[in-house]
Amino acid sequence: PREAIPLPRSAQFRVSCNGRELAVYSGADFDYVHLLTADSEVVTVTCADAIERVDIRPTRRGKKFTRSDGHTIALTVCRGDYLSLELNGDITRPLLLFADEFIPMSVYDGYHVIAFTEPGYYKAGRIDLDSHTVVYIGEGVVLDASLYGEDARDIRILGNGTVLRVDKSEN
Repeated sequence: PREAIPLPRSAQFRVSCNGRELAVYSGADFDYVHLLTADSEVVTVTCADAIERVDIRPTRRGKKFTRSDGHTIALTVCRGDYLSLELNGDITRPLLLFADEFIPMSVYDGYHVIAFTEPGYYKAGRIDLDSHTVVYIGEGVVLDASLYGEDARDIRILGNGTVLRVDKSEN
C-alpha cells in the first residue's frame, strides 16, 4: 500500500474514554470518532463552543447524557452504537461516534493479505482482488479505493478503519 496521508483533526471536539483521549477527525461535513470497545464505555465529549442543546440521533436509542460544565457532556456508548451528536441545533456539522469491537490483524494462511495498518488517509485508486484475498483496514485508516473482485471468491474486507467506497464486480 501507498504511504498514509495524515487525517485532519477536529478543531471543535475532544473525546475521551476512561481517561484516554481518542482521535477525533474532521471530515467535509462532520467530525467523527471511532471507539473500540467490547461492551460499553462512558465517553466524555468536550466542545470548543458552549453546549446549550444536545440532540443524539437516532433518538430511538434513548441515549441520555450528563453535563459536567458548559462545554462538556458524558454519555454511555455501547458496542454497535453509531450516533450523531448535534450540538446547539446544528445539524450541518455533527459529531459522529462509531462504537465497534476491535478486530485484530490475524494470520490468514492460504490468503493474499493487503494490509493498511498505519493510521491516515490512503487514496489507493482501483484495487483488483483475486480469490482468497484479505483486505485489512486498521484503526485510524481511511481507505479511498475501488475494490474489484471479478470472478473472485472468498474475499474478506475487515478491520476497524473506514472504507469510503467499495465498487462491486459485475458478477
